[in-house]
Order: sequence, then C-alpha cells, then structure tokens
Amino acid sequence: MGGYYLREIKFDWLRKIKGVWHHRTFTMPFIPEEIELEEINEIVQTKRGIFRQFTNRHDKDGNEIYEGDTLEYKENELKINERHTVKFFQSGYSCAGQNLDDLELDLYWTIIGNIFEDSLEAK
Repeated sequence: MGGYYLREIKFDWLRKIKGVWHHRTFTMPFIPEEIELEEINEIVQTKRGIFRQFTNRHDKDGNEIYEGDTLEYKENELKINERHTVKFFQSGYSCAGQNLDDLELDLYWTIIGNIFEDSLEAK
C-alpha cells in the first residue's frame, strides 16, 4: 500500500496562561517523509506554546519522558547524583551523552522539570 508508513506521534503542548503553566497531551498522524518535527515546532511556537515530543520512554516513577525534560540520575551505592536534559539527536533521543534507549530509566532516572518551563520562568 504505497511507500508511506503512518504512525501516531504523541506530543505535550506547554502554554502559560495568566502565570500558570498548562499541559495538553495529544497525538497526531505523522508521515516522516513529508514533514519534520522542527517544522512543526517552528509553526507552533508562533502560536504562544511549545510542543514537546514523547520519547516513548518512562522514568522510574512511570512518568512519560518528553523532549526537553530534565532528568535526575541517582545511584545511592556509588553516591552518584547527576542532572541531564533529554535532547533529540540524529533521529533519536539522547541523555547524558547516550541513546535514551540504552539507559536504565526505570531504575535510576526521575523527571525533575524541563528546560522550557525553567528557562521561561526566569524571564
């Protein structure tokens, strides 16, 4: 059936209204060959909001991880406590310089915020 493969992509839309952050999660059909995520962001950011794509991964508390989330890595035995941001990199997501799929997110990583709300709060 044609050369296109449709898949559903999940997004979180951040918008600040009267000083309060609002999140709205939704999915959309997506044709990878015809549109890029950067194009969607470019269009949407002019509409007073920020779209963040779901990585299809969860932290140790079961929370959905989105692009731009700040994750905290804690490993008590080795006394490690680090913070890193989830970034889109070469058709996948990375955190702490590694592919997100290679990290044991469900054991050691917790979402503590995101770069969009944190940076926009400072303004």
